[in-house]
Amino acid sequence: SLLIHKVGPTDKYYIKWAYSPCYRCSTKEEEEYLEQLIEQQDTIPWYRYNKSRQEIIGPGATNEVVENNDPVRSTALGLQNIKRVFTLLPKVNKTEKDYAL
Repeated sequence: SLLIHKVGPTDKYYIKWAYSPCYRCSTKEEEEYLEQLIEQQDTIPWYRYNKSRQEIIGPGATNEVVENNDPVRSTALGLQNIKRVFTLLPKVNKTEKDYAL
């Protein structure tokens, strides 16, 4: 269940920041509202995008899943894994009534 993407608290925060309507707000009121949201980000650690800024290398310093010197080979290996999974899916779901799982 941890591998299935879900909308979490950080996602809801970003959606609120980006899409909250301010129909009758003046520019100043809108800026104040957005400033309040930014202050929330400073007080709630998981609202920050990358809280491990001290790291030079490692998962905290990059948006990449894996760090290596050959991203093309990594992509090729990833595609091979996807092909393997697709060949396994019919076998795994053989006894299921539908492909919901």
